[in-house]
Amino acid sequence: MAVKVASMGAAAHAALKAQVARINALNVYPVPDGDTGTNMLLTLESTLKDAADADYSSPEEASRAVARAALMGARGNSGVILSQMIRGACDVLAEHGALDAATFAAAMDGARERAYASVREPVEGTMLTVIKDAARAAVGAVEGGEDDLPAVIRASAVEAHESVRRTPELLDVLRDAGVVDAGGLAVAVILDGLYACVTGEEIESTFEADDDAPDLTAIHAEEEGWGYCTQFVVSGFSGEAEEFEEHVYGNGKSVLVIADEDTVNVHVHTQDPGAMLSYAGGFGRLARVK
Repeated sequence: MAVKVASMGAAAHAALKAQVARINALNVYPVPDGDTGTNMLLTLESTLKDAADADYSSPEEASRAVARAALMGARGNSGVILSQMIRGACDVLAEHGALDAATFAAAMDGARERAYASVREPVEGTMLTVIKDAARAAVGAVEGGEDDLPAVIRASAVEAHESVRRTPELLDVLRDAGVVDAGGLAVAVILDGLYACVTGEEIESTFEADDDAPDLTAIHAEEEGWGYCTQFVVSGFSGEAEEFEEHVYGNGKSVLVIADEDTVNVHVHTQDPGAMLSYAGGFGRLARVK
């Protein structure tokens, strides 16, 4: 399993890297800062590198190493959510000795569950919707009797692209700008990479190049007030986790707080990054401040 999963991770990275500029150009939600593709790519790069440097002797240890690497390497709103998708998939992979169709479907569902759990107020029409629909397609294929891994991955990827197409119907800011969701497209592209890895074939894109030019006039008026994008890790976290989380949410926007046993990764847009970092420093050691 380890070799195949590692190869699939590399293929997902290659697919995302090839489309990163296009994905960035679509980025209008939640903050129109044009870095969704870059943040997801950097998250995946960091995860793959740190996991490769870790020592492990079993699928369980490998999965834990990847999940930990994703937590530490998450960048930006989209990267944080991607890290939790990776963690959810790893939770499932740790319990299985082989990556087959059923395991892939279960891993996709684990990714969906973790992704939604990472967001306090999930918004549909985003990458959350796309991973949900892609997971349902994978699970549905297996429940329908499909036991071929490439076929299940293809079903998931095809539905992901269809879900991306539907995102403007669910989120007004996308419809007004004339684009699909950037993070959602990145999820679909990652699945394309997984399919290419196991088959050597590509899934034909469902989008035309001239669909990728957003009308930013509809959202520029809302840009002000977001504050500064601030991200940091608190290692050796000690204190009241609920109090910490409430403070971050109460003093910022576009907030995501994810954690494992003793480490917390925070992404927040705040008017006073210094005050936020000073507060967080009271709970442990600050690292990876951006």
